[in-house]
Amino acid sequence: MKHKRFIKYLVSTGEMYCNGYTTAYAKYKSSFHQLLHVNMFTIKILNGILKIMFAAFLAIGLLFLFHEILIARPVIIAVASVYVTIQYQKIRKIYETYKIMFDHEFGDEYNKHMMEGVEKYWDSITKPKPEEHMDESNKPDL
Repeated sequence: MKHKRFIKYLVSTGEMYCNGYTTAYAKYKSSFHQLLHVNMFTIKILNGILKIMFAAFLAIGLLFLFHEILIARPVIIAVASVYVTIQYQKIRKIYETYKIMFDHEFGDEYNKHMMEGVEKYWDSITKPKPEEHMDESNKPDL
């Protein structure tokens, strides 16, 4: 048991080292490498969400299929819940790694400029534009 746990942590450490190395490589190489690196995390997160959705649909289908068997309901729900929980924890771990990588790769300056751009765009959508003052010569004919 301890040997399996050691191997699991060793593999996890190796994956984190690879993620850190590719983050540093992408940061100093080119924007194309940064895009590839960011999209790798996006695909992993979407893949995890797809697995959760598939498990949910499979569980619903099995519940309809075995709706007459009383013992099948709790078993199906328990197995699906355990699987979804494990997948959610994996997605959360990938997302936390993504946030660390994104902050390191793009830096605080990028985040600051990105948030300023988001605020300007949001303000342009939500705040009313000042009405143009029309004098008598500019009024449209009705």
